[in-house]
This record gives sequence, C-alpha cells and structure tokens, in this order.
Amino acid sequence: NTNHFYYILHIKPYNQFMQFEEINIVNVDFFIDKKKILKNINLKIKKNEKIAVIGSSGSGKTQLLHMISFFSKPDKGIISFNEKNFWEINSSLIKQIRKLFFFVPQTPPLPIKQSVINAIQAGYINQWSLIKVIFSLFFPIRKKQITSILKELKLEDKLYENIESLSGGEKQCISLARLFAANAKIMIIDEPLNSLDLSRSELVLKLITKYFKINDSTLISSLHQPLLAKKYFNRIIGMKKGQIIFDLEAKEINKKKFTELYS
Repeated sequence: NTNHFYYILHIKPYNQFMQFEEINIVNVDFFIDKKKILKNINLKIKKNEKIAVIGSSGSGKTQLLHMISFFSKPDKGIISFNEKNFWEINSSLIKQIRKLFFFVPQTPPLPIKQSVINAIQAGYINQWSLIKVIFSLFFPIRKKQITSILKELKLEDKLYENIESLSGGEKQCISLARLFAANAKIMIIDEPLNSLDLSRSELVLKLITKYFKINDSTLISSLHQPLLAKKYFNRIIGMKKGQIIFDLEAKEINKKKFTELYS
C-alpha cells in the first residue's frame, strides 16, 4: 500500500543516512561584523578520527569547531554531512543529525542551582523520552554509571553538591562527565583543559581517549597545549589568523612546525 511504499522510499534511507561517515568543508569563509574570522577552510573529517586543533588565542579554533558542529552557517562555501549539503537538508532530519553530536564549550553552561548528578544526567537526554527526563529530575536513573564517571575524575564526593559550589576546574570536569555519559558519535570539545592543572589535564585527556573508544566516536578538540595534542591525538590541525596552516598526522609534527605556528 501507499504507506508501505513511503516507508521503503523515505524511512530506510533516513536510517542509513544517520550513520556518520564524514564531514566535508569546502572553500568556507565566515564573517562576524564584516570581519573575516575563517578564510578558505578546506577540511575533511572521517568516522573514528581523533583530531586536535591547535593555535594561539584568536586563531579561529573555536569558530572552526562551531562550523564542524553546524552551529554556524558559512558565508561562503559548503559544509556537507555524508556528502549532503547540511544547510539544504530538511529541518526534521537536521534535528536527528544533531543528536549525533555533543559539543563541550570552553565555559560550561551548567545551571548553578542544579546538583552535580542532575547536571550529568542531562547528557542522557537525547536517549530518553520526555517522561523519563522529567522522572530523572526527582529520581536519578543512572546513579551507578554517573558515580563511576565521577570516580574516574576523582570527584565522586561531589555527586550531590550544587554546581555553584564547584571550582572552575571542577565545573569543566562535570561538563566533560556529561559528554562521557552521552554516548555521542561526534565528540567536539573546545579547550577541555581550561582551569585544570597539569596532572588533571593528563587525567582528562586519558578519559576523553577512553570514552572515544568506548563510544566508537569521532573526536575533535581544540587545545592550547601542542605537546599534549601530539601525545594524545592522531591528527593535528594548526590554525593561524583564521586559516589552516597545516593538517598532518601527529607523528609528522616537529618543533619547527610548532615554532612556525606560534611565531
């Protein structure tokens, strides 16, 4: 019948399309208040890659992550998802595609009056029905898993504390804990080591790498620490003045490349 025919033509390709394969950025420029922030960006990101974006403050790292996350529409060029121009896809499908992403900003948008356990539960929202989400606000559903994640971050004693009582570094870790809980297929993290000391920075990068593998994800993160980028990531993109200066395997990056990028 007609309904069955619609299912064959539309629903099946829809499900296949939701399997992330690649994001392709071609000749992209982006402006803010007539100032060009990104210039002629060409970049291809494939499934299961682990990419660090490095460069000085103001180099365009954050805006590049926004482009990859489809938060910002380019002023010039095309950004495609699985070979389809993202900004020409119908709105209902765009909503489904966005569920594959989890973006962690530099400043975590955590409600200060919320408890840590409820804040981390928000990472599960895309997986739950509305009824389950409301129920979870009063009766935590994933306490065991959340406690385990906090233990790995050495913050298990903060489970029931309010977000407002945490330090900046602890808030950063809670934002990452939400990411670990989300099972996202495309993990995008903007400066995850802000406000963290060296020992906790290493711990966080190890955990990001762990959950990248567990979730069978693609990982893109901006970093200010080039040596840590080289240690924990397979591919490194260097940005300067809104342009990609190099895009290389980590093993190909040497001191000279770092010096050229930051000079």
